[in-house]
Amino acid sequence: MKTLVKVALGIIVLVVIVGALAGGSDTPTADKANTPAATPASEKKNAGEATPAPAVAPRPRSRTIDTASATGDFAIAQATGDINDPAEIRLRVRSSIPQQASVTWTMTCTQADGAGSSDDQFDAATPVNRRLRMPSRDVSDCTVSANAQLGEGGKVTVTLTGKKRP
Repeated sequence: MKTLVKVALGIIVLVVIVGALAGGSDTPTADKANTPAATPASEKKNAGEATPAPAVAPRPRSRTIDTASATGDFAIAQATGDINDPAEIRLRVRSSIPQQASVTWTMTCTQADGAGSSDDQFDAATPVNRRLRMPSRDVSDCTVSANAQLGEGGKVTVTLTGKKRP
């Protein structure tokens, strides 16, 4: 009887091993559960060929043009700087405690047919993050200046950033 049980267990173990090696198990193993299903040959495109990466132009990175800070009652901070071939210029105003700030900015840019300028003045609650309006789309370089004055005391920081055209 012991011999018969050993033979039966040996056959069962052999069937399980052969089934696992052949992939015939109905219960997924950890490896099979995380492996994507194979794509049938009829669905494969250009089997054996490398798929080229899509051509995507790198996005222009933003760089700091200038930053300035001031502290005190009714503090005023002013940032000024230049950028060549700008695609975008942004103004950020932060304060140590949220409060109203009076913000003024001006920009002068050269372009193929001369020069142009734009400016604005507004009141806003901090933090402020605004894209500044350029005088035209085809500017070659710009000088920009911005200042912010807090309505109360504290620290104010004005930052000008810009992205160059690719």
